[in-house]
Amino acid sequence: MRSMPNILRKCQAVPDLERGVVVGIDVSKRKMSFGAFRPGRRTGVSMADQNAAGFLSLERFVDDLVAQGHDPWIAYEPTGPYSTCLREWLIASGKRLVQVNPYHVKRTKEIRDNSPEKDDWKDPSVIADLVWQGCYQEVMSLDGAYADLRAASVEWASLAKKRTALRNEFQALLQVWFPELCDIFKDAVCKSVRGIVKRYSSAEALASSRRSSLESTLRKASLGRTLNRMEAILSAAKSSIAPASG
Repeated sequence: MRSMPNILRKCQAVPDLERGVVVGIDVSKRKMSFGAFRPGRRTGVSMADQNAAGFLSLERFVDDLVAQGHDPWIAYEPTGPYSTCLREWLIASGKRLVQVNPYHVKRTKEIRDNSPEKDDWKDPSVIADLVWQGCYQEVMSLDGAYADLRAASVEWASLAKKRTALRNEFQALLQVWFPELCDIFKDAVCKSVRGIVKRYSSAEALASSRRSSLESTLRKASLGRTLNRMEAILSAAKSSIAPASG
């Protein structure tokens, strides 16, 4: 029983059952759908464009709820760059704003109708239900250098992911083009390997080329640091198991 107070203390606050209402917003590239939801009750879902007019229609929708005596919480699912403008606009408006994990939305919406399919009319209610369960995160308001740092870190993570994907694709293609290079060079994506791939059309073309041609390629790619592997490269090219075509 001692653990019960700790569990209750760690639970997040949820909207007031008497006056609270959650405005769930599903954001896409050009559109957004939103509606007001309470446990067991919900309004119709409205659609609006992601522009100034659409944001004003959302503001009027929320203001009407306040005029009716409700205490609205606005909840949305982060969708990368598509939700950034809406997030900043809502923060500037001073309204209570929370966000839910997209992974939670994806998993939870299947419970509603035994279907994982995306539906602009279903997602806002799923987002609202997660908030009523306390499954949300507070939205941090950043400006100045902190906002720039957040944007830069997101971009860095995206570029790092793309770089890893390109490296993996390059190494996979190298296993067909000239697989022996992966044994000669510890880093299969080093400058010397990239120079060889750029200079020769196939392992067979490398094997039939002049020794001076490969020497020039390695000097240009690595400033001569890998010239000691030239003989190994030529030997491997002549006995390569690489396909002759395709």
